[in-house]
Amino acid sequence: MLYPTTRRLLQAALLVPVFATLPAGAQVITEELKISPDTGGLQFPDIGLQFGNSVWIEGTTVLVGAPRYDSIEGQLFAGAAFLYDISTGQQISRMTPQSPLGSGDALGTSAAMSGGIAIAGASGDDTLGNNAGAAYLFDAATGQQLLKLTASDAAAGDSFGRSVAISGSVAVVGASSDDDGFSNAGSAYIFDTATGAQLFKLVAPDPIQNGLFGKHVAISGTTVLVGAESGGSTGPGEGAVYVFNANSGTYLRTLTPNDPGSGDAFGAGVSQSLAISGNTAVIGAGGDDDDGINSGSAYIFDITTGDQLFKLTASDAIEGGGFGSSVSVSGDTAIIGSNRAGGVGPITGAAYLFDIATGQELFKLTASDGAVEDLFGFSVAISGGLAVVGARDHDDPEFNAGSAYVFQLAPFIQQQPASLVVTAGETAELTTAASSINAVQYQWRRDGADLTDGGNISGAQSPTLSIVATPDDAGYYDCVLTNATASTTTEQAVLSVRPDPNACFVDVNNDGLVNFFDISLFINAFNAGCP
Repeated sequence: MLYPTTRRLLQAALLVPVFATLPAGAQVITEELKISPDTGGLQFPDIGLQFGNSVWIEGTTVLVGAPRYDSIEGQLFAGAAFLYDISTGQQISRMTPQSPLGSGDALGTSAAMSGGIAIAGASGDDTLGNNAGAAYLFDAATGQQLLKLTASDAAAGDSFGRSVAISGSVAVVGASSDDDGFSNAGSAYIFDTATGAQLFKLVAPDPIQNGLFGKHVAISGTTVLVGAESGGSTGPGEGAVYVFNANSGTYLRTLTPNDPGSGDAFGAGVSQSLAISGNTAVIGAGGDDDDGINSGSAYIFDITTGDQLFKLTASDAIEGGGFGSSVSVSGDTAIIGSNRAGGVGPITGAAYLFDIATGQELFKLTASDGAVEDLFGFSVAISGGLAVVGARDHDDPEFNAGSAYVFQLAPFIQQQPASLVVTAGETAELTTAASSINAVQYQWRRDGADLTDGGNISGAQSPTLSIVATPDDAGYYDCVLTNATASTTTEQAVLSVRPDPNACFVDVNNDGLVNFFDISLFINAFNAGCP
């Protein structure tokens, strides 16, 4: 179920530019939509469904995992994953495996989407052994199963599906309790999403007992990140993140912070605590003690060099806050969950937005109905101008049922303006379209300068810009779309204006000179009927 809520922005945050920098703590925003599970027909709706244990967002589609949800057949804790279209406010589908789920399969333990394909982990699947685990690929438009993924060397207790990631035609699945070499050393697997074929098995270059390699995974392009709770070259519980090439399965390097500490859980938090976009990785360390025990932190790394660029902490960090327990990144913006941060009471939770180019904190996200022990921020995801935050233990509509909150950070561009070639005197129309839960303001620009209505221009502050073209109107056009939280800008469109073939010019022969030859050509044109 989706519930629209009333935005309660602090006055200082109203109508700011894209993620404008404001004084720390002054930029708190609350959600636009709240998504809660439908508990009708469940056997025990009040025992904790963990709806929001995992979340993902692509375009305007939100994916929410609930690993303790009943199966359609009524199996307890079989798990479920749901797709929602936030632009229409409707549930798209409940993703349903072709074979019935079993009790305790925990579908939705992990979840991700890419290119219209969703993947959800079921780490408790018993098909190949007790808790051997599985992962499913679904069509995000219909919720229908495409493939079921399992490890070629699956064994009982592996927890395959504890983590998942997907990019294009490649999926990565973590099996953090795999006993490859050592008990619970962990592993991860790379699959072809078109065929379901296992391409590579990844293991840590420094495996140890209880290393839990594969606790979290992430992928962008050809780069795979795998988080481990411990490694042979790190201290107990420090955490480490390993970088692999997705095309070859080759190990590249290990990422560790400049200030590691025992129990920091770098890249190995309770939820998805590592993310990657292009050459930038964001890695959470919810157990870091900079601002008190387990206050938490997050780090930004350059993947190509392995260099740490920034260390992030919350401006209002508290002991036990768990900042960095979940992370996600899109473009230049990272979202960091702090699921045990204070609010109306202990463990209410919060999430924070950061500019990864500067390390600057931008906004703090909270739930309008946040309550004690909600664990808001247990999971986070961001894509373009939208963010979603899971509150796994929120008590609506039942005890610990869980909820997910959607934040409209900027209008989502659904249609980019197209370049045009017109003849002078013709009307050129440039059009954009956006999805936004609240009102959008439009401002068209030519070569970076704002346009206004008047003369040959109309619609300068509307989705469609109309210009009765003259040669002076040629240029680069874009549109800035602004809502109450942030702005986004369309791609540039080129407007080219051809001269009117019926017009007469002083330099008729276009040789750069006005002389007898132009007059002669003009007379000939005049005699031919040119006005």
